[in-house]
Amino acid sequence: MNNKSKEMPFWDHLEELRWRLIKSIIVIILCGGVTYKFTDTIMYWLIYPTESLSIDLNLQVLKVTSMFTAKLGVALFGGIIFGLPVIMYQLWRFISPAFEDEHGFAVFISIVFSALFFILGMLFAYYIIIPF
Repeated sequence: MNNKSKEMPFWDHLEELRWRLIKSIIVIILCGGVTYKFTDTIMYWLIYPTESLSIDLNLQVLKVTSMFTAKLGVALFGGIIFGLPVIMYQLWRFISPAFEDEHGFAVFISIVFSALFFILGMLFAYYIIIPF
């Protein structure tokens, strides 16, 4: 445990976790709101690789609320993806007092490479797997 961190009782840990979760949820809602404004453009780019298929793909909405639900899902996942740096920071700030100071750089490198590989995986799926 860090020398500069103080011992906290159980309820203080829960209070700290609660505020970290509230901040993360607020970021997801804000990023989701911004993403919701651009859902039509995002959905177009998500559907675009299917235009190269040899079959005629016709997307349909079968319920009255299906398009709203689809847009809400795109906004929610967009909010999570765009808010991921803040979410990861909040997670790190919650668990960092349990680690020694020399582990901070290793965790930072892990987060950077995790984000990089996540983006590379999305690009691989979008440009290679979906058109295939």
